[in-house]
Amino acid sequence: MDSSASLTRMHMPGTRTCPNSVGRGHARTMDSGRTKSRINMKRLIFLLCLAMRGCQPAYAANSPVIPAADAVIIATAARQYNLSPWQTKLHRAIRVTENGAPGLEFGVGDGIKGHPARRFAGNHAESLRVQAEWAAGSIRKRCPSPEYLEAFSRRYCPPNHRWWYATVVNKLEKL
Repeated sequence: MDSSASLTRMHMPGTRTCPNSVGRGHARTMDSGRTKSRINMKRLIFLLCLAMRGCQPAYAANSPVIPAADAVIIATAARQYNLSPWQTKLHRAIRVTENGAPGLEFGVGDGIKGHPARRFAGNHAESLRVQAEWAAGSIRKRCPSPEYLEAFSRRYCPPNHRWWYATVVNKLEKL
């Protein structure tokens, strides 16, 4: 672009040149003092907020719900591993917190390629059963009471244990 075209665009009526953009052709409107890109970004954010109002996660944050078929499998694993009532509640809270895809329903083996708890990723019921049993065994062995939950969080979710602990405690209160 030649310099005369750039000068014409920079000095159009109703605009003024930004001090930091001399020679770059960026113009700012005089009426609002905001850049056009900032106005467009606000519009984009507004539209995204409108679009997201109807969206809801699979397990809503305000009411942690586990589908009935999954609840039966989870309860069976809890009974099989003889979990206490508090441990059973923790077991359900972990399922809601992790909310993993098939093969990671309880987050067991996440980040470990070929982990045995992920071997049935193509079969939801079987995968959930294995994940539920693996999580129940970990709870039984490592978290006998609420006092051990913080230490258990470091082992169950090492990279994000603080977030995981806070989220599980939140879910425990809602279940």
